[in-house]
Amino acid sequence: MSDHSFEWGLCYNLSMMVCEIEGCKKPKRKRGWCEMHYSRFKAHGTPYAPGKRSAGDECMSPECEKRPVAKGQCKTHYYANRRRRKAIEDGKAPSFGPITFDELVVSETAAQKDREQCSVTGCSDFVKTRGWCGAHYQRWRRFGDPEFTPPEADKQCTVVGCTRVTNARGLCGPHYYRLQTYGDPEATPIRRTGMLPTFPARVCPTCGGAFDPGTSRVRKYCGRKCAPKRPGGSVNRRSVVERIGARDGWVCHLCKEPVDRQLYWPNVRAGSVDHVVAVSRGGSDEESNLALSHLTCNVSRGNIPIETCNSHHVLLK
Repeated sequence: MSDHSFEWGLCYNLSMMVCEIEGCKKPKRKRGWCEMHYSRFKAHGTPYAPGKRSAGDECMSPECEKRPVAKGQCKTHYYANRRRRKAIEDGKAPSFGPITFDELVVSETAAQKDREQCSVTGCSDFVKTRGWCGAHYQRWRRFGDPEFTPPEADKQCTVVGCTRVTNARGLCGPHYYRLQTYGDPEATPIRRTGMLPTFPARVCPTCGGAFDPGTSRVRKYCGRKCAPKRPGGSVNRRSVVERIGARDGWVCHLCKEPVDRQLYWPNVRAGSVDHVVAVSRGGSDEESNLALSHLTCNVSRGNIPIETCNSHHVLLK
């Protein structure tokens, strides 16, 4: 391909990307026009409609040097005058805090335009665009006719005996939900309260007592006191006491007296787990280093070696 052919093709592609309006070099956006000409077509029906006239360089209000934005006024004075004009029309005092005006700074053309009514027969609203009010202008944009009357929607649910307002498909919210869930708007909903499964009574492996697991499928123990020890927990959990007590025949290894299984902490005669070799002297939590004792015997011993403890009889009965 020659250089001339490449340049010609490039120029042709660039020309296809600009606005089709003669003299406009802006990029094409919609319907072959740039954004500006498309906006004019949407507002006036033709892309050749004239653009907005310049509002001037200074606000029409005295001693105001702000840039005008509408009707020759800056944003502050434009909205202040509009509120003042509305108050005068309603017969109210035109007072707006620190901003007060003795005269309306608006042109007669603008005032006349604001008082102009919609061209549709029977409509008393003010003109907004193309001689129509906002409602009729939107009907023209959507349906092509400013006097088009949309069909009235059913306001009441179509289910016999239901007086609720419709939500979708002629049904109210509850009946539409039943249609989506059960396939029938008049179906009876399923009440899910109290539908959870219940399980029969079980026997706690620690204390041997029966308990109600309720709706739990995996619960094995009657409570926290009988649950097994977690890693790093105390050896005096009830599950450990029960296991060591069953191994030692429920006899205290210090005072050699029986331990009542029905007593629990903090009763001083309740069963507890004692370290044969105290932890402070290098003992571990292995079961071979654990033995059953009364709570009072365990506390009285402290970390005294077993031989010394028995020879000096330092135990509380």
